[in-house]
Amino acid sequence: QDYNLSVSAGSENIKTYASIGVYDEDGAVKGYDYTRYNLRFNVDYKATDWLTIKPKVWATRSDIMDQQHDISSIMYVDFPWDSPYDENGELIQQYKPTNWINSDATNYLYDNQWNYEKKTSYEFMGNFDFDIKLTDWLTFASVNNYKYGSTALKNYKDPRSQGGKADKGLLQDKTTSYYRVYSNQLLRFNKVFDKHSVNAILAYEWNTYTQEIKDQTAASFAPGFSVADVAVTPKKTKGSQSEWAVQSYLFNANY
Repeated sequence: QDYNLSVSAGSENIKTYASIGVYDEDGAVKGYDYTRYNLRFNVDYKATDWLTIKPKVWATRSDIMDQQHDISSIMYVDFPWDSPYDENGELIQQYKPTNWINSDATNYLYDNQWNYEKKTSYEFMGNFDFDIKLTDWLTFASVNNYKYGSTALKNYKDPRSQGGKADKGLLQDKTTSYYRVYSNQLLRFNKVFDKHSVNAILAYEWNTYTQEIKDQTAASFAPGFSVADVAVTPKKTKGSQSEWAVQSYLFNANY
């Protein structure tokens, strides 16, 4: 399902565009759900004969709930007459059902009644761009962009499941966040006099990026709890941070 609503309006000096949208998808494999919300707002405003301002805002949120079935076991291992449900339509509460013909096969729905991976992501981007007409032959253009994103992932393995049985439950919480700053400043010269023509540009660009990751896994907790505070054993804790920055200069002239 995909729903979008957009509105645009304008006059000689100002143009605006706004849109909102919702996208919802159930995966081809049962147990996967993806939902995204998005928002966009653009303005192009000619403030004076020599100044044009062009701010933009864009934001989105996406949610993923993943409890997909194990396709490999269903297609290549399980027999079609070995049903994960009993005669009453209830899920068989055995990881390896004793009444299945293929005794080596596993009930692919058993762990999925509890276990899941959930991910929530946010992204925001804003621009403040403007153009200045200094003279008929000299202009200045500025592009300034900021982008931020974050993702929170939760991976839950219930102590009753085969995947979490050995550790008496596993709970992973991982957060990833980043931001990026980009700026480009461009001065253009274009002049014709007599039989002469001069074209030149002078540009400066700045680009920086920072990312931070925090990842922790806890074990041994009562079934149904999904916060690390109730866990007895700290299984893993790690994190990282990365940064880079680039600046560039450009000059080009033609006569």
